[in-house]
Amino acid sequence: MSCRNYVESARFSSLFIAVNNSGLYTYILENTLKNCAEDAEFGVILPSACTSTPRMAPFQNYLINVTENVRFAIFDDRPGKLFLRLQHMRAAIITGKKGKRESKNIETTKYVRWFSEERKQLFDRIQYAETSYYDLVEGNIPKVGNQIENKIIEKVFSCKRTVEDYIDESHVDNGIYYGYGVQYWIKAMYKSADEIDVGARKSTGEKEMHFDYSVDSKIFSLILNSNLFYWYFVLFSDCRNLTRTVISRFPIDIEAISSENKEMLVKLSEELLEDYIHNSNLKTANYVGKGEIVYREYSVRKSKPLIDKADKILGDIYGLTDDEISFVQNYDVKFRVGED
Repeated sequence: MSCRNYVESARFSSLFIAVNNSGLYTYILENTLKNCAEDAEFGVILPSACTSTPRMAPFQNYLINVTENVRFAIFDDRPGKLFLRLQHMRAAIITGKKGKRESKNIETTKYVRWFSEERKQLFDRIQYAETSYYDLVEGNIPKVGNQIENKIIEKVFSCKRTVEDYIDESHVDNGIYYGYGVQYWIKAMYKSADEIDVGARKSTGEKEMHFDYSVDSKIFSLILNSNLFYWYFVLFSDCRNLTRTVISRFPIDIEAISSENKEMLVKLSEELLEDYIHNSNLKTANYVGKGEIVYREYSVRKSKPLIDKADKILGDIYGLTDDEISFVQNYDVKFRVGED
């Protein structure tokens, strides 16, 4: 099924359920399931966006509701690729059986990454886990690979307040600055580029978010840098873009955090920023029409020991066990430690 199409869906969208300006493949798969036998089995390879985009929620809900069971295996395209000649083709392999659903659970994999030399063993190593948390975030099938992740999801999402509750864009002196594009690390700071280096140019990929004065933005900066937030980002986003929506829906209740933990979060945030700067390099580049540009190149992975400390504090806040904290600290570590 092609992930590119130019069919005017408005001409026949009224005939289908799983539509909302979706790709042509949604119509094809729905039509297939409508016309096949009740116990028919199916399998498709689709763009992974079909599992992680709000506009795909009708498609996801339809697929789950008309199947006895359904499996989602979701693949990155770095460092290894499923399709060697295609760039940026993150894919989802969806398999299932049409029929009456008796359990709310679906089966998913973690976000599958592999090195090119592991390609021959890739499908032999895939493991599925049951999860019922596909309705927590609209349009997102969580990339759950084992039961410990279900337990972490339950604890984190038991918090009924989110970052959104504390956003106030009128307070421009209480904000965070973060990179929009993400691969293996999230870099967030409570100081802008020109605050760190006078005359430095803001990156085109740098975004801002500001908060109510009742909360020190250093706390949110540290949360975004944590392994726990990175894990959440991978499970509940397209794994590419750190959007405002992804950040704002992260569960956190600042009022429920003890004064001691708040102080620890603020202090560690300050230490982490200092470490980021210490491990970075100030560079200049010349561009036609712009002249000399000053920018700082960061190596976030070198600060992992401090980032791990953030997870210890957040683990206490969310009531995570030592094993659960260790899991998020080491999440995809073999891919992340060598990359920024």
